[in-house]
Amino acid sequence: MNTSIRLPVILKAGWMLLAVSAGLIACSSSSDSAPPPTTEDSGLQQDAATEAEPDGPVAEAAEDTKPVGDGRTGAPCEKNADCQGTKPMCLLTSKGHTFQGGYCMSSCDPANNDANGYNAECPGPTGVCDLDAKLCMAGCTDKGGSLPCRAGYLCAFGATSNQCFPEDYSQCDVTERGSCGAGKTCKLFGLDPLGLCVTACDVFKQDCAQTPEPQACYSTGLGEGACSILPGKGADGVACIYANDCAPGLGCNEEGSSRYCRPYCGGPDNKPCTNGKTCVDLSTDTPVSILGFCAG
Repeated sequence: MNTSIRLPVILKAGWMLLAVSAGLIACSSSSDSAPPPTTEDSGLQQDAATEAEPDGPVAEAAEDTKPVGDGRTGAPCEKNADCQGTKPMCLLTSKGHTFQGGYCMSSCDPANNDANGYNAECPGPTGVCDLDAKLCMAGCTDKGGSLPCRAGYLCAFGATSNQCFPEDYSQCDVTERGSCGAGKTCKLFGLDPLGLCVTACDVFKQDCAQTPEPQACYSTGLGEGACSILPGKGADGVACIYANDCAPGLGCNEEGSSRYCRPYCGGPDNKPCTNGKTCVDLSTDTPVSILGFCAG
């Protein structure tokens, strides 16, 4: 099952990845595309390393100090001068989050992003330009891929591309039911295990708030409901990529090499299927007794 969620035009929730949109939960069919926190809302620009103007011997010492990294997007740094690009900055902290070893950023124009979000204005071959903050971020794959984030960082979902963010942005354990506590659900917001606590809901009751914008309830890979913006319209049997490609009450189920929208079933009340199919486990970790799909 695919628990990923189609991302809105950018994580308008502050790079706290709190946008109530669904999160691209790769690998399980109950994922929806959700936007990660935006760099703009998280105060990345304001919190970028501010360097006092040293004088005397201190200034000379700083002059002789060699850069910590190569200055490319996402490289380690100690001061703005360590970074390359337009209006370069070395981000050390942002709203209580620590960017371990510093994180090189610079200004960019998202209009120049290619189809994968990469931007030639961003120093290095893998820099991506965040749509809202207009800052270069390090693009990435999961830890086992060809472009993993450096130590201390996780690959999070972005509006047009995946981006490296500090591990401490993760609020919960995506492998553990109930890790967010009452009224919240832990949703995966990255290719790496970066979890955010979002409003919990019931996939059968579809009880998510409809203001300021419509939301629908989709299941995570563990069978917990999570409210997501950008609800889709895909009917039973329609091909899908993300959970919220499907209409409310349905999720995106992996069937062989393809994925299709299927109604939810099972659960504590053993809700039956009405589409002529049998109720199958939601995922290898989630049996029908917790939640299932009408796909058998």
